[in-house]
Amino acid sequence: MGRAPKRARSGCRARYEPWHDGQLELLISKGKRHIVKVALVALYTGQRRADVIGLCENQIREGVWSNEQGKTGNSVTLPLHPVVLAIIEEERTARRKAQVVAPALPLLTNSRGNPWGPGFSASWTKELVHIGPRPKSMEEMEEDAFRPTFHRLRTTNATVIANTVARDPDLFGGIQRVQAMLGHLSERMSRPNARRAEVEHMNRETVPLLPHFGKHISEIGRHKADEAAKELKMVGDEGLEPPTSSV
Repeated sequence: MGRAPKRARSGCRARYEPWHDGQLELLISKGKRHIVKVALVALYTGQRRADVIGLCENQIREGVWSNEQGKTGNSVTLPLHPVVLAIIEEERTARRKAQVVAPALPLLTNSRGNPWGPGFSASWTKELVHIGPRPKSMEEMEEDAFRPTFHRLRTTNATVIANTVARDPDLFGGIQRVQAMLGHLSERMSRPNARRAEVEHMNRETVPLLPHFGKHISEIGRHKADEAAKELKMVGDEGLEPPTSSV
């Protein structure tokens, strides 16, 4: 008896489907603020989840994030969008209030003020179920239904840039602009500094191509009444409690 035919094409298309405008608006306006901030950093930078939640102060200089991607080891130099810079400044302010100086500690924090760890995935899924983009079990979704995964925020970033580039490849730099933003450069240059300068220059021009995904930074997500007064707990040599997941 022969095997059932695979349905790879539909799944392949779905894998690269970006977030829809309505779903993004729902996430940004209704999602918990500490989760929305992580999503926005991913959306505006096109970087993977592990790199986003691992973003540290010592990786940022003069508004530029020098990220060595955890999955590929590729170095990506990203001038940060004003929305991302506002999110980072908010986290910096919280640390200054708590008198925490830890440049190598990830900046984005959960509801307890601790850096996100592996528990982010569970918190992300729980929040999507809560606000509605996905059911509790993925088995409840129809085969061709959009699956609101975190990685598709990266896809959304690439799609927005690619659509803009497609209007005038000569003006906007063609597909190389998407490759530079996502760290998918295949060409190896003999001089690393020349490559870094080229990528940073291209990405600096790419940032203005991104639209505003939602509202002003002060209006994103659901606020807790006491969020502004949250404190980072000091313990041990690390200066903070180990990362814990919280929704």
